[in-house]
Amino acid sequence: MQANSSWPDVRPALHPYCTSSRGKAIWQLINTLVPYAGLWYLMILSIRHDFSYFWTLALSVVATEYFAPQADDRM
Repeated sequence: MQANSSWPDVRPALHPYCTSSRGKAIWQLINTLVPYAGLWYLMILSIRHDFSYFWTLALSVVATEYFAPQADDRM
């Protein structure tokens, strides 16, 4: 199958995104997992210290809202 010549060549525009950056990848992992783990830790503390389950539920909603938009970016 031959490419249609009327389509613009997007390869030059995509060239900066062809290489991975280990530093950026590590920062994205830290920026995502550390706050998420912190929210889980707060949920565990809220249960251990006999806070109302409402607070644990509220923290779980915050954790879900924090993590869910980043899952949408991958699609």
